[in-house]
Amino acid sequence: MKFNLNRCRLLSVSMIIVSMLSLSACSSATVKAPVSIPEDALGVVFIDSPTVGSLLYLRGIAGKGELIRKESHDLCYRSALRIAAGDFNGEGISIKDANTIVLAVYDPKAIKRLKEGDEIVSEDYDISVSGEPHGDIEIISGLSLSQGFVLNPGEWSLSFLFGINEERISC
Repeated sequence: MKFNLNRCRLLSVSMIIVSMLSLSACSSATVKAPVSIPEDALGVVFIDSPTVGSLLYLRGIAGKGELIRKESHDLCYRSALRIAAGDFNGEGISIKDANTIVLAVYDPKAIKRLKEGDEIVSEDYDISVSGEPHGDIEIISGLSLSQGFVLNPGEWSLSFLFGINEERISC
């Protein structure tokens, strides 16, 4: 019985330590955003190293990155974000690295949903590409208009169970 009690205590302490390590560290230092946000955009999605897979005619892209959302002229917040995209332009069978994905978000409802932890689907928004008048979301790089996508805020960690973790950064 004494052995089980010590084992339970050890397990409890281990779980507390793992939980604490998985929480994002809070820092008063302000970090600079990795990409610039277009003047009238409310945020930018930045996926640095997505992976693309093809299976005959199907093509899928997946990756982890971040949402940088603008709160004011010089104050932004960074949070984790995942993307899944796809279309029917696959060729053969392969898995390889894809180009960096950058999306500018102009729609206030899309930013609000992402901030609240809700996923957004491209078919629900007006999507545009650089060089054209921007829609709700503008593809700056890494995707084409033929690809549908889902943006899913957060990450797979214990800290996400407590809500979206945002880090304060300078714009």
